[in-house]
Amino acid sequence: MYTQGIIIAWDDSKGFGFASTRQGKQDKQDVFLHISDFASSEYQPVVDQEIRFILTQVEGGKLRAEAITFCGKKRQRKNKQLGKFVPLVLLSFIAFLIFTTQTGRLPSLVAVYYLLLSGITYFSYARDKRAAQAGNWRVSEFSLQLQALLGGWPGAWFAQVNLRHKSQKRGFKWLFYLLVLINLAGLSWFFSEQGSVFIHSLAINLTFHLLGVISYLDFIQLWWWKLNYWLTHL
Repeated sequence: MYTQGIIIAWDDSKGFGFASTRQGKQDKQDVFLHISDFASSEYQPVVDQEIRFILTQVEGGKLRAEAITFCGKKRQRKNKQLGKFVPLVLLSFIAFLIFTTQTGRLPSLVAVYYLLLSGITYFSYARDKRAAQAGNWRVSEFSLQLQALLGGWPGAWFAQVNLRHKSQKRGFKWLFYLLVLINLAGLSWFFSEQGSVFIHSLAINLTFHLLGVISYLDFIQLWWWKLNYWLTHL
């Protein structure tokens, strides 16, 4: 059942605020709002904006709004240029990785590394958002930023846009952009003479060890089959 209210406080940098189920200042019920609970990302939450939501109760008896929709006058439309810009940047970076690996400038393991870590980082953002909605233990911002620094920033950036999570905290976003630049600076070092020798040698060693592990697993599987064969023919 939907409840109608009005936003009485909103912190755009942190992505949360409060609404009142009554427009008057007396006998009002303050309801917690989070940017991730808005059904549409087209408009920016602002004070005095009328909204409709499903009222839920979380730990401690506090009220929280879910499935929030705007009603009445839409006071402020969001700037969607960033939402269009991010996929373009990510697609360009993917194309760059494909080109450099195909031409031999970078080992294929570098592209695989970025892909895997981006997937892990995206999952961390999704898990943190679910925890925030449920009031459970959150993934620390340090962990999210560390994953971005190590190479998971494409997944983190996509999660911020797609999941609308950690996209409003300005301090978090500026630090994230700085860590992206640091990671790209480290990646650019691999195109120098010393960096190229290092990353290709590392890729060869990792491939050698990986093949050794696969051969070992194949050896175990072969003897497992033999053992099953002997046991079934006793």
